[in-house]
Amino acid sequence: MRAKHAGAPVRRIVQFTLDDPELMLWGGELILRDGKPVGEVRSAAYGHTLGLSVALGLIEDRGGVDREFIASGSFEIDLAGERHPATAHLKCPYDPKSERVRADAGEPRAAA
Repeated sequence: MRAKHAGAPVRRIVQFTLDDPELMLWGGELILRDGKPVGEVRSAAYGHTLGLSVALGLIEDRGGVDREFIASGSFEIDLAGERHPATAHLKCPYDPKSERVRADAGEPRAAA
């Protein structure tokens, strides 16, 4: 309850996807918002379903990291000294409304 009333946290884990499907993230890369460093990639892999690199990044801002902070900024990830555009996600980018899960819920699956 205290945390909720304290306002936006100054640190937050955010999911990112790189806009270029050819690039691969490894972890430890710098995350920039509007050209300024705000955090680093903590975990990354290639999301085959999305066809993009997917990362979890810890970002920080003294003013708080809320939806507005994320939505109003332009993000890049520095990969081997080159900055690449990235998209920040607060929900899973693959199926954010769980529509696939609901569609499959009542149907039996074929044996593999």
